[in-house]
Amino acid sequence: MAQLQQLAVSKGNEHGTRPSRPGEPPRAGTGFGRKNIIHEHDRNIPASRVGVMKNAIYMAWLDLGIRPRRIRAKKRFLRIPWRPPEGGTREPTEQEKKEIGLSLARLPGRRGKQWVYYRRQVRHPGVKPRPWIVATLLRFKDQIGRLAASEYKGR
Repeated sequence: MAQLQQLAVSKGNEHGTRPSRPGEPPRAGTGFGRKNIIHEHDRNIPASRVGVMKNAIYMAWLDLGIRPRRIRAKKRFLRIPWRPPEGGTREPTEQEKKEIGLSLARLPGRRGKQWVYYRRQVRHPGVKPRPWIVATLLRFKDQIGRLAASEYKGR
């Protein structure tokens, strides 16, 4: 059943350049979320559960949505990668460097240096729901029923 849930997280978002829209299932970038969807089945009682591993909890957040909130630094500052407001990749202008307070820094897991800025807190705009769990159960309910029936025939 976890394979059916994994199908709901669509393919075709290499490098995360086409994020899903509100109401759509999440588009896979690296496949990490899809790989961390799990299934638990109890043969003693007719019950199954589908969920996400703790390290991919953001998949549940995508399903439910996240309200706008303030994010505060746990230590001294948040280090935030700079991205051009219009998207794409370009070097910041001298004015942007000065206004935002950009500096070059090495980020974990990335090659080379990247433009970053530091803040004590930021306002996260929130994320509108991108439901995929219930939608997948409804979409594959016939297949799920056949899988469950085959499990219980052998009891």
